[in-house]
Amino acid sequence: NMQIAQRSTSVIRHANGDPQYQSIDRWGLWMAATNGAINISQSTESPNGFSNSLKLQCQSTDSSIAAGDLIKLGQGIEAQSLQDLGVGTSDAKQITISWYMKAVNPKTLTLNCYFPDATNDKWFNKNFTPTTSWARYSVTLPASTGGVINNDNGNGFVLGFTLFCGTTYSQSSDSTAWSATEKYAVSGIGNFLDSTSNILYITGVQLEVGDVATDFEHRAYGDELARCQRYFFSIFGDDSDYAGIMGYAN
Repeated sequence: NMQIAQRSTSVIRHANGDPQYQSIDRWGLWMAATNGAINISQSTESPNGFSNSLKLQCQSTDSSIAAGDLIKLGQGIEAQSLQDLGVGTSDAKQITISWYMKAVNPKTLTLNCYFPDATNDKWFNKNFTPTTSWARYSVTLPASTGGVINNDNGNGFVLGFTLFCGTTYSQSSDSTAWSATEKYAVSGIGNFLDSTSNILYITGVQLEVGDVATDFEHRAYGDELARCQRYFFSIFGDDSDYAGIMGYAN
């Protein structure tokens, strides 16, 4: 629900530079583009029942999309937390992803999902176009009997939203089944970097087993923070702060 932002509540992400994770916890912005920049921030613009959203705004433009260019907002989910999906077995389950989104100057985006450990049933892409008002979207992914999710602490499933993609990594139409071919977008995707008026808000992202998107599961702030600290724990505040950690075991 985009409430936790330990690193920064606003940062500008430049093309081909800077770390991927800089603002809202668990959400990274991949920017393999020649030019352009995006401001990624925590916003109070949100649908009813939420207090925050993740905001992306084009900070500087790139009107030319090279074949290998790619910009994607994404999150990797730990493999050992996904064993109930049954991926790679005859009991593999369908997966439903839901989210809330609105845009200023809307562009067609691609929901991009893949299993990093797999070689066959690996990639799935579907286009959609957000509106200028808050709406909830959902996509049900087919069960993957040929995929793989290792039982370890690596990325078992990566979901994301592709904002900008060249022809090298684009496929001709929406996926109807998992594919072995590395693609991050579907033809017809827009260019999020073509105007500084382009803004995208997203919140309430949820992944569920099955083919139904249920109500968003709101957790207590402390619970959500602890889950985020599984991957990043901010100790220092301002540059002049001091912190000490001491431990002893017998």
